[in-house]
Amino acid sequence: MLGGVISDLEPHRRHLLDVAYRITGTTVDAEDVVQESFVRALATPPPDLGRSLRPWLVRVVANLARDLLRARKRRGYAGSWLPQPIEVEQVPTSALDPEAAVSRSQAVGWATLLALEALTPQQRTVLVLREVADIPAEELAGWLGTTAAAVRATHTRARRALANAGPSEPERLDEAMVVAMQRLSTAIVSGDLPALRAALDPGVTLTSDSGGEYRSAVRVLRGPDHVGRFLLGLARKNGETEVRVVWTNDRFAWVTTPRRPRRQVAPRGLLLLTLAADGRIAGIQILVASRKLLGLRAG
Repeated sequence: MLGGVISDLEPHRRHLLDVAYRITGTTVDAEDVVQESFVRALATPPPDLGRSLRPWLVRVVANLARDLLRARKRRGYAGSWLPQPIEVEQVPTSALDPEAAVSRSQAVGWATLLALEALTPQQRTVLVLREVADIPAEELAGWLGTTAAAVRATHTRARRALANAGPSEPERLDEAMVVAMQRLSTAIVSGDLPALRAALDPGVTLTSDSGGEYRSAVRVLRGPDHVGRFLLGLARKNGETEVRVVWTNDRFAWVTTPRRPRRQVAPRGLLLLTLAADGRIAGIQILVASRKLLGLRAG
């Protein structure tokens, strides 16, 4: 019977990782949660092994992921916290072809991950279980020890908070992202602050996540002038830098590597953009915390 449980676990891994990642925001935590759910399934499997294990596994994963999220928010973090990117890969020459765009549309949206941070752990868990795991409100109420009406109300509040958490991005995100990255790169390389300001939305923010390992902007920077000056200063501090374009989650991103190591400067970083509907840059996210860059391929 135990052998049957083992063989039934692996087909659910991808779905469970999707659920756990959306709740925790990191692939590291998601993988730990899924592995723990498998351990529990082997140690104390559900009584009815004639039914699919997926609902039971999803319930265990959701509870573990919510507990991790609550613990993270309680203990705080050194500086700003950003999600961990996933599915990082080299951008092929056909990056903008329709088939590539369709396959990548299934990835977890980066802007969505950022917006999920505005939710409470309970709201985030309910939203993911309703919309990703497709758990009925009545069943979810039993899991959470509440009523179906309360689940629906929490789901509605979570969707409203998510919609208000960030600006709408362009429909043709791939093409708009290429233009935005080119404008940003040209302005930074030339040291042109007015051009840099023009590429930024009036409400632009810059968030840097170093996990306390390296010097970075501790607080979120706001406005084209502050953000623009910070980016130009960062470029001067890092010196000559190698830049390559990758695909992470649902968008292009830059991997940056200073050619010469410097004290308190991260050996590599990842820069992602979120765009306003008109294509200007509404948000810049910089990750240099080593734990958040585990998905980056070498090269």
